[in-house]
Amino acid sequence: VEHASLHVVVAATHCFDQTVLETVVQENTNPIEHVERSTLIMASAVHQLPVSDLIEESQQERIRGASPALFLDDAAPAANANGAGVVN
Repeated sequence: VEHASLHVVVAATHCFDQTVLETVVQENTNPIEHVERSTLIMASAVHQLPVSDLIEESQQERIRGASPALFLDDAAPAANANGAGVVN
């Protein structure tokens, strides 16, 4: 097929047990960090890149502090040129 392109749209919703204000005040957590974490997980899967390659250098420390598990792949050995070690 000539002159064709494929577009994929990924959508996600987030449900919280409490209102945003209650989450911040009562649980002392930032609900935006939850949304940011799931967005980065999806982006990493779609683009097949580690999270560290998807975010600006100036935001690395902040996101590492809020979601250290997102960066576990950074500690894993890199895949070789033929893709060994890459999970699809």
